[in-house]
Amino acid sequence: MLSLKYRRCLSWGLSCFAFSIPSISMADESSDCAEEQNPRGCESSRLSSPFRTYPASPLQAMTLTTQLRSGELVDDAELFFMASAASVWIQNRDFQFDYYQNQAVSGIAWRVNDDWSAEVKYQLAWSANNHLDTLTIDFHDWVGISQNGRLDKDKHQNNIDSPLYNVHINNFESEIMVSAIHGYVQWQAFRTASQALTIGATLYYNKVNDSAFANSSFEQGLQANYSFFHGPHSLFTTVGGTLHSADEHIFQDLPVKRFTGAWAFGYGYRFAANHELMLEYHGYEGLLEDDSEFSKSSQEVLLGYRYYLKDLAQIEAAATENIYNMGNSTDILFSLGLRFFLGSISN
Repeated sequence: MLSLKYRRCLSWGLSCFAFSIPSISMADESSDCAEEQNPRGCESSRLSSPFRTYPASPLQAMTLTTQLRSGELVDDAELFFMASAASVWIQNRDFQFDYYQNQAVSGIAWRVNDDWSAEVKYQLAWSANNHLDTLTIDFHDWVGISQNGRLDKDKHQNNIDSPLYNVHINNFESEIMVSAIHGYVQWQAFRTASQALTIGATLYYNKVNDSAFANSSFEQGLQANYSFFHGPHSLFTTVGGTLHSADEHIFQDLPVKRFTGAWAFGYGYRFAANHELMLEYHGYEGLLEDDSEFSKSSQEVLLGYRYYLKDLAQIEAAATENIYNMGNSTDILFSLGLRFFLGSISN
């Protein structure tokens, strides 16, 4: 388990990223990629893929949720790291959430053969001050979104309260919320020069001890992933579902549905040889087995930028904002991802 000092240092790093996405020094590049009929003709020969992120919605982030993925198998072994910082603010009749959630994910994906690929990753989530309250308030003022009571509370709190379930978790800074292993396999069901379809399955085990979020759960997921590529344009679609542990509860008292579904869409535009913009929409079925706001679907929009370091690596920076239902999803999440392709590095 990470030490308190280490988690605070990592949280500080995440907050620095949230306020100022690191700049990357790049040589001038032409927009030849936009004129190519196949992204493989760009300086980086790698096809686009969805960003490696995890749900921002607070309850979905603490369980297994299917993710937007490409219909293509991975080209070669990929080592990846992702870190995110989120501000959670939910105020309704049944729940009052006011805390920060940080996540770090690392793993490896590899091509097993022509028809199969596999992936293993570790996910750690904890609460620590990432200083996003001020940024979130300023952003809401700028775009004209209601603060929903934010200005009436002190900043930088860590409180989870539910009168409905008599849950009161307070001052839990630096406590572990999720410590999970994910194993994923994917089968290539269909592939042409411009389209691809895969079927994937996930095994997930989360074990947290000595925390207000103590939990042990074993869950399974199944999903279908479709991709379409045309020149600089890429489209992605995923539909999936998760089978949760029997009698599973979040915060030890909130009842989780036995099965939940998820759906996602993505569009990538390669506007220069090694530069790409990504827009994603993620939808998740409500997780709780009741009639509260958390029984309703949560929906998120991600806007991100990817830089291709030729075929060697990719750098991803993104912001995720909740939409439609503000009573069950995270205000804002910033993420930074690094992906290294071991086959190209060794060559």
